[in-house]
Amino acid sequence: MGAAIFPVFQAATACVLHDDAEGTPRLTYALIENGIVKATAVYVNVDPINGVPCFGLG
Repeated sequence: MGAAIFPVFQAATACVLHDDAEGTPRLTYALIENGIVKATAVYVNVDPINGVPCFGLG
């Protein structure tokens, strides 16, 4: 059984998915051209640095 994936936003050229990465919320952004994913960026919440909220990027 795979992880549940929830489309948050979808347009002709982009899509944002929200899922759970082993207990940590994760956002995946995809750039789509002609139905083909050309690029992705993944953001994961990480611990704050000096009180500033931070994201891990992949």
